[in-house]
Amino acid sequence: RYRRVVLHAGLSKTGSTTLQAACDQHRALLAEQGIRYPAFTFDDLTFSNHSIPVTAALTGSATSFGLRLGERFAGREREVVATCEQQFAECLNAGNAETLLLSTEIAEGYGPRVAADLLARLCGAAHEVCVVAYVRNPVSALASLLQERARAGVAVGPESLVGRTQQKCQRLARHFGSALTLLNYHDASTQPAGLVGTWFKWLGLDDAASAVEVQPPHNTRLSAEAYRLVAAINERHPLGDKAVPRKPYDLDCLNALPGQRFEVPGFHGSDLEAACLEEATWLEAHCGLKFPPADRASPAGLLWGEDTLVALPEVLTTVHAVALRTALASVLHDEAQLLREERPETSSRLKAIAAATQSAA
Repeated sequence: RYRRVVLHAGLSKTGSTTLQAACDQHRALLAEQGIRYPAFTFDDLTFSNHSIPVTAALTGSATSFGLRLGERFAGREREVVATCEQQFAECLNAGNAETLLLSTEIAEGYGPRVAADLLARLCGAAHEVCVVAYVRNPVSALASLLQERARAGVAVGPESLVGRTQQKCQRLARHFGSALTLLNYHDASTQPAGLVGTWFKWLGLDDAASAVEVQPPHNTRLSAEAYRLVAAINERHPLGDKAVPRKPYDLDCLNALPGQRFEVPGFHGSDLEAACLEEATWLEAHCGLKFPPADRASPAGLLWGEDTLVALPEVLTTVHAVALRTALASVLHDEAQLLREERPETSSRLKAIAAATQSAA
């Protein structure tokens, strides 16, 4: 048996992708310190994020909890699930390190049955089980959550996202009880060692942490203009639309579009901000956290500035689906119509880009 198992369980928008990439990159360094970060594989693909292999192994399903194995491994779903089941069992039974480290942010959404099964398996594999989740101030997290939903192809209003962090913390506490440790995302990310170095220190790698370069975030923030395009497409052509076939993250190429910093429209001073502050107060009181004051972003400049307009035509060429590019041209034309009186020159340039995109499509 392992001395301990550490399960990193998110939460969403707290640098999980960055931590997983760092653990994957420094797997040998971790191993030298007695920590095994397993490499689940299928064919030539390695899962640095354990969400797919662990969830598939626990559920025996290719679709549960948002898994979409059919999109990535069409016709081989059963084979992938069986491989995940086998490798997860082998990983738990090996016990060939001081610590087994697993990372899957999907764990924050597991139901009681799956969570109980996971906890039982982890307890059977180690003398100590620690489930760790980073918690972020809902005030600062809302814009990131809204963008993530948009990138996933979901049309959602910001009001529906308020309370999610509290719900996830409550769910993890119910499922994992005294095994759960909640860490302050803001304390970790503002340390000189950065989020990754601080995580490695928490794992007990004081010497190793200093050797790890500060990692930039892996999930880039959409510009306000890119978000408007993605959100408009999601409204007009939701997932499952036959006219414009969609799949999650099919517009991630728009991450490259420069522009204004995205902020939730009308957030400051609104009922929405008040609800986020109320949630943050609950988290501080019940989870033993202290959040720093959320930064109030300076007012954004005008949308569709020069940098955005110059970059837009080339970025649009990276949208390879013809129907999707045609739909974007329509959105741009409507944006141009909104600006035709107040900013006629910008309107004309957007119309020209829309027409060229339509013609190329």
